[in-house]
Amino acid sequence: MGGETGIYCDRAATLLDKVPPRNNSLFAFAIQPFSYHAYLGAAAMQRNSIIWWYHAPSSYLRRRYAPLFEKKLRMGLDPWDRWTEMSVAKYEVEV
Repeated sequence: MGGETGIYCDRAATLLDKVPPRNNSLFAFAIQPFSYHAYLGAAAMQRNSIIWWYHAPSSYLRRRYAPLFEKKLRMGLDPWDRWTEMSVAKYEVEV
């Protein structure tokens, strides 16, 4: 009936798998510098979900994913942002 979560391997270019919504179920996964996911939509019925984020310290993530961070920097991508180029303003700082 739709409502799947799509799991991608590279900036939404290659769909690896679709995880369908199931009543009374939980789908959990780690967000990494090169992991991507998206809601694929549903035409038949509404999907309700709860999203919960657990954050690790940036110093830990930098050490854990050092090769991926360096690769993204070489590609001109922001290591902390999965979808946009580094030139795109993402954060506003109040002065």
